[in-house]
Amino acid sequence: QLIVTSLMHRYDIERSSLPAILIGNDIITSSAITTDNSLQEIYSKPLRALGSADDILIVCSTSGSDSSLVQAVRAAKERQMGVIALCGANGGDISALLAPEDIELRVPAIHGPRIN
Repeated sequence: QLIVTSLMHRYDIERSSLPAILIGNDIITSSAITTDNSLQEIYSKPLRALGSADDILIVCSTSGSDSSLVQAVRAAKERQMGVIALCGANGGDISALLAPEDIELRVPAIHGPRIN
C-alpha cells in the first residue's frame, strides 16, 4: 500500500501522479476468485485483466515460491510486463521466471522478519 500511495500521491516532492493499483486488495473480487478457482489465481486473474505491456509488477515474497505470487509473475510475463521482485532466500521460483531486463532485489536470508 505504501508503494502504491507513493506512486499515486507523492513521495518526496510534488509531481504528476503515476497510475498504480494494489492487486488483491478488493475483498469481493478476491473472494470470488478463490471460491470459483483457487487461491493460486488471486493475483494473476486481475493482472491478466488489467495489465499491459507498459506496466510493471512489483512483487514481494520472503521465499520467492508462494504459488499465488509465482502465478502473478507468470501472468505479468504473458502480458509482456516488467517485473521488480523483492525476494528472500535464493529467490525461489520467482527468480527463475525473471528476464534480464527485470529487477530482483534479494535478501540472502531465510528468516522472514529479516527479509521483510
